[in-house]
Amino acid sequence: MSAKLDIYTMGRCWLSDHHVFTTQCFKHQLKNLGVTFYDYALTGHWHFFYSQDPARRLRVLDRKNTNVPYNYEHYDKLASKFADQYGKWSQKNVDFYWCSFKSYMTHVFSKCERPIVLQLSFRFEGNQKSTPEHVKKLIELLLELRAKGQLLILASNRYDQMYFEYFTGVTIPKVPLCACHIKERYHPHRNEILIGPARHYPQGHHKISQIKKFFAKSQPEIELRTIRELYPQHHEYRDLSRHRAIIVLPYTIYTGAIVEYLAMGIPMFMPTSDLLSQWHIDDYLLVERKSDLSPTRCSMITGELHDLMPDPNNDYDLEAVNYWLKFCEWYDWPIETFSSLEELEQKLRVADLESISKNMFNFERQQYDDTLLKWQHILQEIHDSPYGGISS
Repeated sequence: MSAKLDIYTMGRCWLSDHHVFTTQCFKHQLKNLGVTFYDYALTGHWHFFYSQDPARRLRVLDRKNTNVPYNYEHYDKLASKFADQYGKWSQKNVDFYWCSFKSYMTHVFSKCERPIVLQLSFRFEGNQKSTPEHVKKLIELLLELRAKGQLLILASNRYDQMYFEYFTGVTIPKVPLCACHIKERYHPHRNEILIGPARHYPQGHHKISQIKKFFAKSQPEIELRTIRELYPQHHEYRDLSRHRAIIVLPYTIYTGAIVEYLAMGIPMFMPTSDLLSQWHIDDYLLVERKSDLSPTRCSMITGELHDLMPDPNNDYDLEAVNYWLKFCEWYDWPIETFSSLEELEQKLRVADLESISKNMFNFERQQYDDTLLKWQHILQEIHDSPYGGISS
């Protein structure tokens, strides 16, 4: 029987993730369990949370050579160089590696013979288009590392959980990323209702124009403004928290900004999966729901569950798009949805925004508590793994 881990000495984690949101959420969740970090984050947006580039002293790896679409030979050479540089040191100093935004960082860490946690926050094949052969090799690698007990694969959201299962036939646990680093809370002072997130593709701007024209004609007293209109250079969390509500027009199926709105308790109004699916079919709204930023009719490889589920990368079949969008995390949150602009207008006029905010905040608190419990079990599993786990 293995020794029970002291939850206040849960080990030392190396992270070199490429997304500032995933890095901050993970660090602030796990530090409450006593985990300490070797933070060499490879995010290009490090200036939002760091005074200096966290990767400035990192050897072997950099933003260029780890931002290449998955290629087995490239990442295998990188893994060998990384192990030569850090392998012996990590045996004594690193209890586990963690990555999220780019799953192929598991390949980079694999030759150091330490436990690895992959907490998927984007489609597992990465945010850049690879080839069918390399995607198949990536799946083989992930499942091989998992089978021998070195790799623990999690999903930060329901969509990525189901997406991974569709292609591999393997069910993985869902462990959310909670934005517990945000201390600002909803305290509305301003009348404008925001349209977010701050970032949009041309397709999103086109849809925003349609929404604003509708409201200008039918309900001119409701002032809608995009985040970029009000805060063209930069905005703080407190800026957003001062607005009465936010209409969310997503460009992908999981993004840090929306998780941050939940954490602050800003009342959200989101199109239903039916409406969002139709907008995607009409205007290709969810540009970043997959690695290929252009519309596709099918995935580059056949999923293990293709006979049971429609293709998640078909941008032309309304039923297929709607089937997958129902897995979006926000549809399980206590937010408001609308099936038409007319319904959105009505809900904005009568909604109890304070009550919505309170329900969102309570939901987030419970999710955070539940997630910490999950991580206690996960860290114990790492400790008991064949690859050494947590050092004493």
